[in-house]
Amino acid sequence: MIYNSDFVVSPKPLDASMARDYDPCVLKDSYMKYFSAYIDKDHGVNRMVRSAVNHIKKHWKYDFKHSRVGIRSPNTVFLDRRGLCTEQEVFLRTVLQNFGVVCGWKVMKTFHDGLVSFHTIGIHPAVTFHHVRNGRRVLSSATATWGEVWNGSLPSDSYVLYHRNFSHPEFVVFHLSDCADEMYVHSRYRESLKLLDIAMSINPNDYTLLCERAWSLAAVGDVRGAKKSFRQAIVIAPQCMDVYKEFGDFLFKWYDCRKDFCISMYEFALGKDTFDIQVLLSLEDRLNVLGRDDLSRIAHKRIQKSFPQSLLRRVDECISAVHVNDVSPREGVPHRLHQA
Repeated sequence: MIYNSDFVVSPKPLDASMARDYDPCVLKDSYMKYFSAYIDKDHGVNRMVRSAVNHIKKHWKYDFKHSRVGIRSPNTVFLDRRGLCTEQEVFLRTVLQNFGVVCGWKVMKTFHDGLVSFHTIGIHPAVTFHHVRNGRRVLSSATATWGEVWNGSLPSDSYVLYHRNFSHPEFVVFHLSDCADEMYVHSRYRESLKLLDIAMSINPNDYTLLCERAWSLAAVGDVRGAKKSFRQAIVIAPQCMDVYKEFGDFLFKWYDCRKDFCISMYEFALGKDTFDIQVLLSLEDRLNVLGRDDLSRIAHKRIQKSFPQSLLRRVDECISAVHVNDVSPREGVPHRLHQA
């Protein structure tokens, strides 16, 4: 789930001071001196970014197995010569900002480079920057994980299901959430909860944190607290389908003998809004599994009406590719999608 501030009905101010305290983009001066020999500083911002991306892609490995407990800082990424996708993008931004590049953030839900399966969908951050091209100021994006720079806000060769631009304080919260997710993956649920509490102190509007918190609370035995956390998320973003869908998934897991609980929540979800096609696709399939073909057809109609045909064709290609490989499409997708 990707946070979308447009769904927040009564937004509260972010704690920018606290966000600075937890800013991950810090790198030792001695490590920065290493990059001085490899960064093209003399031919404009675009060339500078490309040289940084190419060097990191060549000499740093993508740690896609998530074998390490916790999140590496840029200093640790430098020493380990490897990192998760978020770790590598934080590392890239830290290097670029130390060379004077003004950077922003884009967070995308995507599958990439032929990974046409709903099992390989991940939430990936990318660094954004402005540069001058043919006399015009252009917003471009870069990712160290893929080793690419896009002359535009989105890559042309990947399937981007959904994306949002984040301010840096919002990204600090996303990063803390990513750290919490890593703790959850390694069954360190109480540490996950502590990180989520910090993140919510910075951005009390981020309903995705409350949803993530609910799963961690349930994992330590506090199912009642988990349901309360979901209800708090609904108060913050009452028109966001993603929250109701996530709550329904939770009820499906924890109240298996009472399918009517989760069907009711999925029915509520169908009356809400989303910009994320995967939410509706997953909702359609789950309702089929529960034997509610009537509601599943409503989800299908919403998909056809709400998203461009170009995206629908790409999704169809994905589903066809999955069927060819005898893998059930869309089913088994984890509720946390920070990992590809």
